[in-house]
Amino acid sequence: MIQIRERLQTLRTQIAYLQAHSAVDVEVSLDILDQLDGIARDLAIALDQANLIGVDMEQVLATPAVVQRIEQVAQSIQRDRTARSYVWRLLRSCWYQKRSTVELARAWGSPDGAMQRHIYRAARSLETYGLLIAVEEGYRVNMAEIERLSKSNPH
Repeated sequence: MIQIRERLQTLRTQIAYLQAHSAVDVEVSLDILDQLDGIARDLAIALDQANLIGVDMEQVLATPAVVQRIEQVAQSIQRDRTARSYVWRLLRSCWYQKRSTVELARAWGSPDGAMQRHIYRAARSLETYGLLIAVEEGYRVNMAEIERLSKSNPH
């Protein structure tokens, strides 16, 4: 993954040089690089998820260090009991793929703005504590952090 990102940066540098030193229109090349960036992000997500394929989600979420971190998240939003109630549900829903707060609100039966705000608040707290990652217009589980926590001692 690092090699892909390094190669993308090299290509960006080369295109910037071409733009500065020639009359060649390289706008199309920048579009291609943006597409490659998206592919690299998708690949990173897939690799993160592949690290825990075959591992029971509930088993990982029951690991003491993971439970402790999730409890910290819940404590951080204790004033919003509704948002707090979505913490575990969000982790389970975003385990295998990216989900948006709008999509989750619809799936959970209430696409109104209030529910979306509670889900968003819970997602932001999970992101702050490193358990979710904002990806484009949604969130996914930070598998690298979950894996690190599941292999660590909670104290």
